[in-house]
Amino acid sequence: MSFGKGTAAFLDTSIQIARVVHDAGVKARIKERTAPYNLLVTSGIVKQEYKRRLLEEVQWCLNQLNDPKKPKTFEALFRHVTDFLPPQQERKRNICTQICHTVLSVSGRGDMTERARRHFRTLLRTGMALFELGVGYVVPDCGCACANHPIIEEKPYQRYDFGPTQCTKCADRCAVGDFLTNQGELLNEIRAKLDALPTSLKLKADKKPTELGKFAEFLTAYLDRGVDPVEMNPCLTVGDLLIALESRNIPHFYTMNGKESQFFCRWLGQTLIVRRRFPAHEDIVCKASDEAWPSFS
Repeated sequence: MSFGKGTAAFLDTSIQIARVVHDAGVKARIKERTAPYNLLVTSGIVKQEYKRRLLEEVQWCLNQLNDPKKPKTFEALFRHVTDFLPPQQERKRNICTQICHTVLSVSGRGDMTERARRHFRTLLRTGMALFELGVGYVVPDCGCACANHPIIEEKPYQRYDFGPTQCTKCADRCAVGDFLTNQGELLNEIRAKLDALPTSLKLKADKKPTELGKFAEFLTAYLDRGVDPVEMNPCLTVGDLLIALESRNIPHFYTMNGKESQFFCRWLGQTLIVRRRFPAHEDIVCKASDEAWPSFS
């Protein structure tokens, strides 16, 4: 599929999740931003991350209400999420807080706990349809088998089959290796740009790799040592790299997290648009033609 310059915007995982669970103000600002585009685009890897980061947490919230040993009320669930999830689970706490907030805006009969149970089940049953609602095209290039596995309700309110989350678990259906083979020249260019970044951007103080460092390690293993990419589970471990590749033909990239996207968008010649957390704040627009962009940390 070809895209006219300036007419298409790519929506990354953070935006797709925000369209479902963020507050009305943020949703309105996203709708305002995306309205002028002729086409909204997302991708298979975004779909996989959306399922794993959002809908698996919806199931976790539902499980807390249905725990056979110690079921929680909705109030107890909300309190547990906001007060007792440890700092190491910051991402989980943030997304589960957003999920719980969606219950507060749902009207219906029954007490809040029962309304929450029904709402969580509805999200699990319709979440993948919501992903594509309002999007004109889902880039299939990576051929992510994990993303294409539907959520199957095995027992209402209790058991849901999300399918595999690792490429190695569905290697016979995973096409990411073929996709990367066809991106050889671009991958070498990205690897060279990653290598040129300061070490401080690729290594944390404890010497563990940052996200950019993980991308560099993955490309070195794949390009230099010939490691089978499927064995490294790239859809799970270097998703932002794959999303950048999937979005490469889309002129505008819309996200709530500019930290890694600022590099990929600059390298791929895309305009980066960052939606900020508070509705009153304007989007930060970094045009591809601008010589300097603000830094996102």
